Order: sequence, then structure tokens, then C-alpha cells
Amino acid sequence: DYSSRRLLTVPDESGSLYLHRVISGSNVALGSVKLVCEANIDALAVEDINGMAPLAIAAKHTSTDVMMYVWRQTFEHGKFGNLDKKFRAYLSILLERANQEEGLTNSLEFVDALFQLLLAYPGALKR
Repeated sequence: DYSSRRLLTVPDESGSLYLHRVISGSNVALGSVKLVCEANIDALAVEDINGMAPLAIAAKHTSTDVMMYVWRQTFEHGKFGNLDKKFRAYLSILLERANQEEGLTNSLEFVDALFQLLLAYPGALKR
């Protein structure tokens, strides 16, 4: 339906898509994020007027399971943008969350996320 599609794809006055707004809430349910991502996967690549992509917003506002879901979707669908500019920001997102949550660095999910980042930007290994 047109109005539902418009809700998902047209930014509001702050340049935010519906996905940005959903993940800005601190108690967002993973199921809600999955539904919104499935309905508009391209939203993962859209930055708001502050230059914040959904992954960066999720890292600041959501639980680790929601953030890691957004991470996986971003990288599996190639919605990460220019990694020449964003590699350090994405690496910081992972490392900051690992510092906040004990045991995350030992999880398969963390290792997989780091591996996805390095696969997407192999130039990082040459530095």
C-alpha cells in the first residue's frame, strides 16, 4: 500500500527514515527492527541530516542483539557505504560495544562481525 511504503521510504523533516526512528528508542524489540529492515533494506544505507546511518544509531541506542542484527544486515546487503571513510567508525562501533558488554569479544557473533568488516575492506589488513 502506498501510504505504508511512503512511511518507510520518505525521510521526515530531520532526514530520518522510519528505520532511524525505530532504532532510536532504547527499548526497541528485535522483531520490530527485523520487520522494518525487511520492508526497506535500502534504509540501512541512508544517513540522516546528522550523518548518522542506522548502524551508528543502533550502536548508541539499542541492545547488543539489535545492534548486531543491524550490523549483519548492513554488511550482508552491502549497505555500508564508502569504507575508505567509514572503516574506523565501524571498527569503533564494534570495539566500544565490546568494552561495554563483558564477554562479547569471545562470542562468535563479535568475531563474525569483525570478519565481515575485514572482508568488506581488505585494505585495512595492508596498513
